[in-house]
Amino acid sequence: MIDERINLGRQIKEQRKRQGLSQAQLAEKIDVHEHEKQIYRIEMGKNSPSIDTVLKIVHVLQMDIRVLDINNLKIFNPVKDEIYALLENATDEELLLYRNIIKTIKDSQRLTTKQKNSIIQNTKVKQEKLITTKKRSDQHHS
Repeated sequence: MIDERINLGRQIKEQRKRQGLSQAQLAEKIDVHEHEKQIYRIEMGKNSPSIDTVLKIVHVLQMDIRVLDINNLKIFNPVKDEIYALLENATDEELLLYRNIIKTIKDSQRLTTKQKNSIIQNTKVKQEKLITTKKRSDQHHS
């Protein structure tokens, strides 16, 4: 997957340079946020642009649409890239927190329907208690 992103990025960079465009100019033409930083990350294979962004780049740079290799469209997953970026820049403490959150989510997916309903009911009860407490506090301060 990474190799496909790097390959696509390399092709984009080569075509951009052939056309004499800077990363900032390309970013402006395709209207991406973070301008040349985003183009740099795409060209280096560090993240996966949306399919829409790739199509804009292909159009602006007049590239052959076959560079997309329809069999490899799975490489475009901005959500995963965002998560990877968070992990890459995280402290050890944050990594432990992220791991525990993910484990908790995974474990909760294994719960039976009865367990899930019980958790939902308990959460509703706690929410109602919080609302009641807040209302009382607001009335007391009035």
